[in-house]
Amino acid sequence: MAYMVAGGEAAYKEHPFLTHHYCPTVSPLSMDNLSTENVIYFSKEGLPVYPTIVPNAGLTSPMSMAGTLVQGNAEFLATATLMQMVKEGTPTIYATLATVADMRTGAYTSGGIECGMLHMAFAQIAHFYNVPCGGYIGLTNSKVNDAQAGYETGMSAMGGMDSGMDMFNIGGLIDALKTFDFAKAVIDDEVAQMMKRVKRGVTFSDEDLAVNLIKEIGPGGSFIVAKHTISRMKTEAVMTKLADRDARTAWVKKGSMDIHARAMKKAKDIMNNNTASLIAPEMEEKLRAEFAGLVSGELKPIE
Repeated sequence: MAYMVAGGEAAYKEHPFLTHHYCPTVSPLSMDNLSTENVIYFSKEGLPVYPTIVPNAGLTSPMSMAGTLVQGNAEFLATATLMQMVKEGTPTIYATLATVADMRTGAYTSGGIECGMLHMAFAQIAHFYNVPCGGYIGLTNSKVNDAQAGYETGMSAMGGMDSGMDMFNIGGLIDALKTFDFAKAVIDDEVAQMMKRVKRGVTFSDEDLAVNLIKEIGPGGSFIVAKHTISRMKTEAVMTKLADRDARTAWVKKGSMDIHARAMKKAKDIMNNNTASLIAPEMEEKLRAEFAGLVSGELKPIE
């Protein structure tokens, strides 16, 4: 199907647009047959494929983050070695989603701060091997898009960013990856914009330092109409579209909506105004003729 959409096998292999992502390792230290076969297939084809390592401290790895790092690294190296044995030079990503179980219930704590800490540590290991790294971040155990979802998402996302992760699987997941929330997906898009700003960092050119401007404006002056301010006001800071920064009176006039309500309104706007298929009608006809039983794929407006 991907070859058809791309215009042929060669065209797809030149620019693959699907994520070939599997979890072949079943902690501790074993491999799933079907997922491993898929990893082998994509490696043979010379297509990017990456395995995610998912040790769960206390259940499927030692009840220590250090021990979980040791085991998880061994599991990644085993899969990476297999891929290179199939085809030397196969590209991959050191992807992880390690957690520390809540031993009161055995709960999978993808929203726990320890999950973020393990991401940070695995990123450092990946840097040692000079391999790009990533994984699922911005996760939460909350069942709704609430304050818990917000602080768990933010803490793990920043942990991943600060440790130098290269790829971030983030967007709309709540309830330990079991539920997709449209409003959270929109919020996570804004989180991602903020992460990009962090990645860009602080620069220190003469223009950035603005020493001459500081002298020019002088004590008690205002920078609001300076050309320096006007030229940079849309790029120096993230221009948020969802985060509320209005005065309370303005917020009340706009309906006193919280972040979830604003995000849900944005999600509905997107889905109600972007219902056209991204695939040309003639291509869709060919795909349906080739692959019987495909779902309609129709994006219907939501109330």
